[in-house]
Amino acid sequence: MKRRKNKTKNKQTVLLKIPNKINICGAVWRIKLVDKLDGNHGECSSETRIIKIRKNKKNLSVMEDALFHEIQHAIVFTLSSSEYNWEKEIKPLSVGLRDVVKTFQKLK
Repeated sequence: MKRRKNKTKNKQTVLLKIPNKINICGAVWRIKLVDKLDGNHGECSSETRIIKIRKNKKNLSVMEDALFHEIQHAIVFTLSSSEYNWEKEIKPLSVGLRDVVKTFQKLK
């Protein structure tokens, strides 16, 4: 017996429309989608208040995780004067935040 191949394409759902800028406690941060970053999915500059996210049409969840990740850096940069390296704490929180937003989207 031959198995049928499922011909429906695995469509990705867009969780978020990424804005050009966000406001974090009065600080305006710009968001730019870029074609290339030096091996990273995202980048956050506290000096310019610019978040860069590398475009990834094949895997939108990677972009969304990177966006949440960099937004958390922006929050820390905006609200904290500490030079502490938050990378270990921020990475898992980004994935969790994306999943929470998915839950809210399902409520629509």
